[in-house]
Amino acid sequence: MQIKLFIRQKVSVAFEGCYRRTMMRARYKRNSLLVWLLVLIAFAIILVRLAMVQQNPAISFFKKDSLNEFDIHSGLKPTMCSPVKEGDLVPPEAGVNYGQPIRQKKHVMYTSVPKCGSRSLIWIMWEILGHFNSSDIQDFEYRLDDSIVEKERTFLNNLLSQTSRPTFFHGHQRFVDFEGEEGPIYISVIREPIARYVSWYYFMRHGDSDMNNTQQLQNMLGRNAALPNETIDDCFKNKRADCTTDYHFMLNVVMFCGYHKKCSQDRAFALTEAKKNLDKYLFVGIMEDFDGMVRVLEKLMPSFFGGGVVIYRKIKAESVSISKTKFKAAPSQETVALMRTKMKEDIEFYEYAKQKFLDLKDALKIGTTGNC
Repeated sequence: MQIKLFIRQKVSVAFEGCYRRTMMRARYKRNSLLVWLLVLIAFAIILVRLAMVQQNPAISFFKKDSLNEFDIHSGLKPTMCSPVKEGDLVPPEAGVNYGQPIRQKKHVMYTSVPKCGSRSLIWIMWEILGHFNSSDIQDFEYRLDDSIVEKERTFLNNLLSQTSRPTFFHGHQRFVDFEGEEGPIYISVIREPIARYVSWYYFMRHGDSDMNNTQQLQNMLGRNAALPNETIDDCFKNKRADCTTDYHFMLNVVMFCGYHKKCSQDRAFALTEAKKNLDKYLFVGIMEDFDGMVRVLEKLMPSFFGGGVVIYRKIKAESVSISKTKFKAAPSQETVALMRTKMKEDIEFYEYAKQKFLDLKDALKIGTTGNC
């Protein structure tokens, strides 16, 4: 009898242990399934989010995208820089657009100079579109190579005719004069030429946090380009193509000169035409004063760029971090002296455009108030 009781107790204990282990395994499986289900849901949300961004890039790129302190649903933009009033500026000479306020929305053509802060300005525009839906944004393919003026004007006219409301166009393109026709409002941003070239050289080999496909970037350099591990000093010493070709050292004057065949062949002609064409732009900012450039834009075109100052303050740190080239080595004094000689016209144009921009800031009283 005692033996049967002992066996019954052992069986009961064994059964209970087996039952507990079975229940624990079942509970573990349920928990594992729950975890995997949550992972799948999270993954699905990420995919949906990515799809939404691709379909509508106006969705904020940045974490600090809240403008809760402003009533963004009212349609009123949080403009920090008050619009230019009649009589605030000296009337311009005939044919001069530079620094003249735009009262109504029109198409804007941003001729983007490589490595001059173009992505930051474009991100600001996407944020403005995302919050206020006040205009459209459209890019186009690289068009800096030599071409025919009429061909490029036709391309732009076709581009402009395809939009139903004022649009911010942006791309790497030279200036195109519409010669009396009603064309878009031209804007641009330039940078001290040596700093721009150094940034471009290392960006094309090392990328940044936003564009990190270094192999794809390097493939764009073409034959006889400097190797990925070569510094600018090495590039000049070894006479690589991207350190000997005039194209890289007169980019500013060529872009603002336009598509006339002499623009890329005659440095003196290119410089003269580039200075003339500057008056056909609404203005040309400088990357070294990006804050001031955004304020000028908001003041001259509040219907288009209103809210830009507030938005840039919120995304500035992150946009700078994202677009910072991963690696740069300062060139030697000898290399700098050589670049200064090769970039003589580009440097002169930069100083000319910089002074015009600073004079415009003074005329608009930018920096005289806490907000603007």
